[in-house]
Amino acid sequence: MDVNILKRHLEEVIIRVDFLKPVDSLIESMPPELNAAIMSSFPIAEPKDLIAEELQIKNEGVDRKRTAIKEWDFYGREREKRFCITRDFFFIVYTKYESFEVLKSEFLKATDVLFKIIPDLQGKRIGLRYINKIKVAEGDLFSWESIVNKNLLSIFDVPSDEDKSKMARAFHNLELNYNNFNLRFQYGMHNPDFPAPIRQKLFILDFDAYYQGLISKDDDVAVRITAFHDAIKKMIVRC
Repeated sequence: MDVNILKRHLEEVIIRVDFLKPVDSLIESMPPELNAAIMSSFPIAEPKDLIAEELQIKNEGVDRKRTAIKEWDFYGREREKRFCITRDFFFIVYTKYESFEVLKSEFLKATDVLFKIIPDLQGKRIGLRYINKIKVAEGDLFSWESIVNKNLLSIFDVPSDEDKSKMARAFHNLELNYNNFNLRFQYGMHNPDFPAPIRQKLFILDFDAYYQGLISKDDDVAVRITAFHDAIKKMIVRC
């Protein structure tokens, strides 16, 4: 599949880092240097007050601990993108995607400041995800040969012709291990009306590249996310 064709069906692009330990300094206030870096690309700030709940199993029962935290949300001028950071993670989500270079630039602008102002900051997971939804208004529900690679369509041949109309979901999960990261590729007709039979001609191509392990200021996150993007792009061509 041509990458430019698929871009027209792009629903969301998400890049996210989960912190190894809560960053308590982000519970009540936003560091000015980080705030400035984020607002240069996400000028609309809308922080939210949240309650985080932790459950601890003890001999005498379950202990519930509630903590007031801030979710620092920032949006693009047209709300076409969102930057969200809490004590536990941060992510960027685009609903209008320009290019990987823009994504990488905005992501690194934040990580550079975070590692600078919080020298002992460590992450435990980093991921890059592209979610594509191909929606067609008419035609045979299960006829996708003119749009996606026929190798992705074998699941539709499993039921008999009589039973095809009874399909409520036809979804695959393929995961590749590249040693230093994984690529999870989920595709097919997930069916937003499940458990009812499929009625919408909607095909999902969901590419999720991620690394689970220690991430520190010495880790070259630019190289890592570029490897994610290259692997996803290579997989897209085969769709």
